[in-house]
Amino acid sequence: GNISASSSPAPRHRRPSSRRSAGRTHDYASTLSKRERPKPARRARIAPETHGRTLRQADERAERLTTLSRLTRLITSATDSAAAFRGIAEAATILLKAKMAYVWVDHGDETLREGGSFWAGPTVAGHIVRTVPVPRDQSIAGAVLTSCRPEYLEDVQRDPRWRQRALAETSDIHACIALPLIHHDRAVGALIVGFGRRGEFTPEEKNVAGLLADQAAIVIDNARLYEDAGRRQQEAELLADVVRSVNASLDLATVLQRIAEGAREVCRSDMAFIALRDPGGETLSFRQWPGARYEDYRSVQVAPGQGASGMVVTTGRPFRTDRYLEDTRFGPDFLTVARIEDLHAYMAVPITIEDRVEGFLSVANRDDRRLTDRDEHILLRLADHAAVAIHNARLFADNAARRREAEALTELGGAIASSLELEKILSLVVDRACALLGTQRSAVALMSADRPNTAMLFVASRGMSRAFQAMRPLHPRDGTTPTAIAERRPVWSADLLNDPAFNLTPPTRAAVEAEGYRAVLSVPLLLGDRVLGALVTYRDDVGPFSDRQVELMQAFAHQAALALENSRLYEESERRRHESEVFAEVAQAITSSLDIDTVLRRITDSAKELVGSDLAMIGFREGETEAVTVRHRVGSRYTSDSTFRIEPGKGFGGQALLSGRALRTDDYTNDPNFGKDYLSAVVKDESVSAMVVPIKSEERVVGLLYVANRARRPFSDHDEATLLRLADEAGVAIRNAQLFASERESERRYRTLV
Repeated sequence: GNISASSSPAPRHRRPSSRRSAGRTHDYASTLSKRERPKPARRARIAPETHGRTLRQADERAERLTTLSRLTRLITSATDSAAAFRGIAEAATILLKAKMAYVWVDHGDETLREGGSFWAGPTVAGHIVRTVPVPRDQSIAGAVLTSCRPEYLEDVQRDPRWRQRALAETSDIHACIALPLIHHDRAVGALIVGFGRRGEFTPEEKNVAGLLADQAAIVIDNARLYEDAGRRQQEAELLADVVRSVNASLDLATVLQRIAEGAREVCRSDMAFIALRDPGGETLSFRQWPGARYEDYRSVQVAPGQGASGMVVTTGRPFRTDRYLEDTRFGPDFLTVARIEDLHAYMAVPITIEDRVEGFLSVANRDDRRLTDRDEHILLRLADHAAVAIHNARLFADNAARRREAEALTELGGAIASSLELEKILSLVVDRACALLGTQRSAVALMSADRPNTAMLFVASRGMSRAFQAMRPLHPRDGTTPTAIAERRPVWSADLLNDPAFNLTPPTRAAVEAEGYRAVLSVPLLLGDRVLGALVTYRDDVGPFSDRQVELMQAFAHQAALALENSRLYEESERRRHESEVFAEVAQAITSSLDIDTVLRRITDSAKELVGSDLAMIGFREGETEAVTVRHRVGSRYTSDSTFRIEPGKGFGGQALLSGRALRTDDYTNDPNFGKDYLSAVVKDESVSAMVVPIKSEERVVGLLYVANRARRPFSDHDEATLLRLADEAGVAIRNAQLFASERESERRYRTLV
């Protein structure tokens, strides 16, 4: 903390010691030691009085500049903010010829705390004079902090805001400079410099004091940044330690104790608490209370809504107060305990597991130290870890009860792994769901491609009539199953026919009454971001489903989703294998035959087969013409001859011919994006959904490949990609045929010439 050691002034004669420095004790080493202070340069002769005064002024200014320079180096190099604050206070007493100086720091509380001070008076020179925090609204430091304006006082002993009156009288403190410490337009503290009796302060003194105030503001900001960095590191270390505890132990008491102690440590609070819901009840009991004075927390129970912590349990939101004993937002239920603890600042956050508040984590202080947003953030993170620990402990305790369920799931998993018979696996799912949940009926409903948000198809069921499988919900609230699919969460009703949460349509209500069930639980079949359908179980009697039953249904639903996905992957694999075989045959046809009609016929047949369309056709440009002549059709009802041509820009295919891009429509007849030049041919074929892709050769569109359905069955991206691959093969075939025809023509001409 000795800033004078950072540089050495030029050698000078020692000036006579001032009264202030002569009375200084050596109990506390000066930050600006007398030996290192700058001294006026040696003079060769005694100057006239005017010249001597000028030299003295120059020496004083040099001393000020040197002191400020050393102070700056101390501030930039010191890791101890207290030493920097004391250096600023000492520099103020030296440069301003003052008796004392204090740096007060604003920590956001109701009082300002001393950052550092220095006394130069004969009775306390060099000593540390202990102080107490000064109130923000009843002190000189608080006044300049609030107003952000300096004050230059003639006599603080007549000012009621001066807090240390006895010390001022003993040390003969009268005049005072009080400056706000402002950093980035924000007041962060105050600099108080005290003097004996004196006249008005000069502009130069005010300027020097302002420079010192700027330095103090920088130190406060640096100290806060350093403290924040240290706290973040401490938080990270604590969280890592908590995670290790959670992962290493299933003993809930051990983990909760570490979390409570860590909360108290990181928030720098006097005490911390953790309380959890009692098993099977709504009240909460205290589990941990490090730092508390009250000795009987084991007998204290907190009901939802009771006291500040009960508010957290009810609302599920954090709660904070700076004056617990005076806060009127909650009832007086625990004021007796709060007075024993002498609670002032208090903060509590919920411990939430699966959207249910299972307890709270709180910290408290016995003084005016406020709890901040940062404290709330770290408490919420610790509460998350507490939730994980609680959940892990419950899972461990519940292991025996779930053994039978696990065996059923293992059986189902084995069936999925050993068989691709989807119907058999889904039947096993609904059977086991009924057996383990004690219900009379179960079913698996799959999404409809036409109306994915509501329409369903029942593919497996137990205990349901044949008529029930024809039921189709008409909107998302038409029963638990469409709601579960739409909201992607389990949905149950204790009495579906009388549940106001649902709006059953007459057909659905009639189907429910005919089947005779009342309670329904529906769980969506989720696979990543996709909803495949729902697993549903039905019970004849009215009543709710337990959390355990919902969890079990979710497990079965997951297995059913895997079975559906395995089936889909198998079908996809088979489709790809079939596509590979078809493309191989097309390639073989291209390489083995130069008959263009044979190759195009094979490509057209393949297009209809691979995309599952009702019809397909292909055509290409002949010679130098721009129109495309249709050369082959499959599945078409159009009986015209092969002279049917598609002109560029006309109709569906004409646009593809011009743009060189693939086009799709779900309803050609009513689609305003395409011309109706060839509508008669479309009507004859009864085409609805259609797709056309260009056949290119060397970047030039030389033909079109077209597919269509006679129902509103849209073509997919995969269908388009398949058609484009076939179009590429057709382009090769057309190019080969053109080259072959050109070669034969050249040969014919050669033979004619010969």
